[in-house]
Amino acid sequence: MGKKSKRRSNPKSSKNNKKKPSSSGGGELRDKNIGIEWTVHDKKLAPTEQRRSGGYDDGLNDELAKASINKDEDKVATQLPKGSEEALDDALEHTWRKVRDPYGVGICMGTYFEWMEWANDIAFETPDQLINYWEEYEKDTKMHKYQLDKLSKEMSTTGSCIELIQALNCIFHDTFRRVGAEHPPLLNLEQGMMMMNMERMRSQFGKGEGVKEPVHESHLKIWKGYEDRAFKFMKTVQDHLLDPRPEWMLTRQFTTLPLKNRGRCPTAEERLEFDYEDDEEEDDDYLFGSCNGFSGADVEDLLAQGVKPWDDDAGAVLAALNGAYDY
Repeated sequence: MGKKSKRRSNPKSSKNNKKKPSSSGGGELRDKNIGIEWTVHDKKLAPTEQRRSGGYDDGLNDELAKASINKDEDKVATQLPKGSEEALDDALEHTWRKVRDPYGVGICMGTYFEWMEWANDIAFETPDQLINYWEEYEKDTKMHKYQLDKLSKEMSTTGSCIELIQALNCIFHDTFRRVGAEHPPLLNLEQGMMMMNMERMRSQFGKGEGVKEPVHESHLKIWKGYEDRAFKFMKTVQDHLLDPRPEWMLTRQFTTLPLKNRGRCPTAEERLEFDYEDDEEEDDDYLFGSCNGFSGADVEDLLAQGVKPWDDDAGAVLAALNGAYDY
């Protein structure tokens, strides 16, 4: 065959064969307040490349963690100078020991090194923004209280907490964006739910009785554990600010982005609608646009083989190419 053109890992099929999700919202999909910006943070619930590779090192073995927790667990060593980097590091280590494995699914929330790096980033780069964070987060949560309450009620009816966690996740991360602070390591919700389900099964078949709470409540704990970990690290940084402050920090000016009414949270069906529109926009990355029902990527692949999109055998050639590149 001719020269090989660039291919993605999952070749996109012809748009003629791609079914566009229907929506009962009708014209509402074009409402500027529908909450499209909510979906910007959905990808932050997906695993990072580093965690996809399978590596996990929490930086603290079980024996050390158990030995470190005692009746004085809420007291940080006082012999270290207040405001020193050593005191901050010690406090962060102590915090990690308390939040390293919430509900037994800490592995899906990022590694020890990721969290320590994030905590040090906000301690050295944007410590003053933490005060703004709490204020803005409270405003955002109150602004969307009706929607959050609605999703909470739907959760008990549908048995799924995904939409509620997506809304909470958006508010959580969008506040970091507004105050100009780095967001914490990402949550792999899918992995956490799978681990929680396995634990429920072990409990059920190992002891003769399963976990009493509904599945969606167990899954919601994953988010609560993740949020609690982030908030405890932030509180630790606030309680152990560096003193004296670096000179560059004393003259730095911070500006908080204004709170925007993003409107209601999109439904699961509308989220699929946005995903479809994003796929269409991918054609802009290719030299040729869609033609005869083929995407821009498909057109490039056909032309690379000397086949025109309107040729009778174009479909067969593309099918062969997709099969050849499906690893």
